Amino acid sequence: MAEPLHLARPLTRFTAILLGVGALAGLLALAIASGSWVIALGLLGLLTGGVLVLRWPLTAFLGVLLTGPTVSGLISGLDAGGIPVLTPDRAILAALVVATACRVARRPERWLASGPIDRPLLIFLAICLGSLLVSGGSIEVRGGMRQDVVFLAQGYGIPAVCFLLARNLLGDAAGVRALSSALLAVGSLVALSGLVQTLGGIEWFTSGRYAQSHGERAGGTLPSSGEFGLVVNLAATIAIHGLLRGVTGARRVLLGVLVVLMILALVLAKTRAIWLGFGFSLVLLAWFEPPLRRPLLLMSVMLSVVGALALPVVVDLGAMQRRMTEPEPIYNRVALSCTALNMIAPHPLTGIGFARFAFVDQKVDYLASAFGVPEYWAQPGVPHCEPLHILVLVGLIGFIPF
Repeated sequence: MAEPLHLARPLTRFTAILLGVGALAGLLALAIASGSWVIALGLLGLLTGGVLVLRWPLTAFLGVLLTGPTVSGLISGLDAGGIPVLTPDRAILAALVVATACRVARRPERWLASGPIDRPLLIFLAICLGSLLVSGGSIEVRGGMRQDVVFLAQGYGIPAVCFLLARNLLGDAAGVRALSSALLAVGSLVALSGLVQTLGGIEWFTSGRYAQSHGERAGGTLPSSGEFGLVVNLAATIAIHGLLRGVTGARRVLLGVLVVLMILALVLAKTRAIWLGFGFSLVLLAWFEPPLRRPLLLMSVMLSVVGALALPVVVDLGAMQRRMTEPEPIYNRVALSCTALNMIAPHPLTGIGFARFAFVDQKVDYLASAFGVPEYWAQPGVPHCEPLHILVLVGLIGFIPF
């Protein structure tokens, strides 16, 4: 295994405490003077992240993963004039990127060689940025190119940066275990927020940005049930893997409880794609871990039986059945997919140009009906299929590295 990337000489404990006390004092003064707790919290995250990346870079990286869907999700969901720029995870990530760039500039040999994913990942980002600049981006009434750059950074840039940092900071088996533990912790917290929201009747954002998007679905600290399901699904898969790998004692009990709670949270998300995704995760786990195939099958049967007996007690089965048989989302997917194919045909190589609202703004001339589904069902949204959407925006040139 490659040696972890140590970003700088560790700070002494006295220096770290001195920096922390000074930062807190300054931020308290700023918060009192400006009356803006969002700015104060953002700067606190930035300064704390600066200390973390110098003293404990791996801890700082795990902090990004832990605070993103939890603390930052809570802040972003408040009805406070949009998503704050300096959420804690972004502040720590920015400090970590700057420190890493400085460290690599001094000793580039410590950066791991480009792997099979790194180079296509960077090429894809470069193609999207170039397509954005050439096409001119979204129309000004939708925020113009600024919204497109934000979309590119949040949707693809930040995940890419996290992936590259993970490869260079984890370094050994202990780092991978720390990463798994962090993902398990954040998934459990997000699942708990969804259970409190749905079963406890406590909506985190009753008057906030997420209230309408959640509806009757579990969403917790995240803006949609889809994102909620992605985070919880990943954590549930990690927990199942640990549970079946022979852990014993209190750890086995804890993982078993977490698995049950997270699966219940996935059910309460009431999103068919999430359920299919969880099943696909189990298939992949069985594929890559042959010794776990029989225990996985046994566990799946047991959970199915217990779920069939317990669900009527905790879930409104009538509402669940209506959600499962609701035809409108299927009509929407069919019409949007056919519309996307119509948009790809004239621009197979370069696409229509990368922009946040490119598909929504240009699909009117390409609306299609198929399989008896009228074309007006394609009006709301974009294709619920990422590869298809990428083909529309950047064509084969961008799709191949993607």
